[in-house]
Amino acid sequence: MNQDITTTPQPHPWVTAATPDNLRDPQLLQDLSEIGMTCLLGWHALSAIPHSYGDKSVWYGKALDWAMELERLHIHYLQDELLNKFPEDQRTHLNLADHDIACAYRTLFLNNRSRIDGDPKTSILQRLAYAHNTIRNLVKGDGNFHCGRLPSQGDPEFLVYDPDAKIWIAGPATEDDEYQD
Repeated sequence: MNQDITTTPQPHPWVTAATPDNLRDPQLLQDLSEIGMTCLLGWHALSAIPHSYGDKSVWYGKALDWAMELERLHIHYLQDELLNKFPEDQRTHLNLADHDIACAYRTLFLNNRSRIDGDPKTSILQRLAYAHNTIRNLVKGDGNFHCGRLPSQGDPEFLVYDPDAKIWIAGPATEDDEYQD
């Protein structure tokens, strides 16, 4: 067994003493990180762009890109195959996160005055924040699942996507770590 014993694996920043045992599974943790951090990165990317209904605006292009990314999350992760791996109470919280993702997706995809009441950008950002916090706090074993502030770039629990290893890793993020196609 040739194992590098000088490098200790870094613990996932969301795992705490209160984390339920079933959520310590590396693959489940990876999947939940992917969902939660994609929502957070979408929040960061969209919060920096002024909202516009124009079909040639920067917002419109980013909105469609993020709508497709949220659709990918739903299709890839939030189906019964994954959800059935969780006990009922955890499944309920994941369904709430899925509902928030679906609402953000619908608002991003439609970007239509006649269908959206109020400020669509605020609604989208709120739903993405709720989904991220629900998943992050579920893993951490915290209550108030959708409450709390979002991690900022540079916070130790911000995860960075390593495209070479195709995993999320803990570390301080920078502006360059935002979602890229």
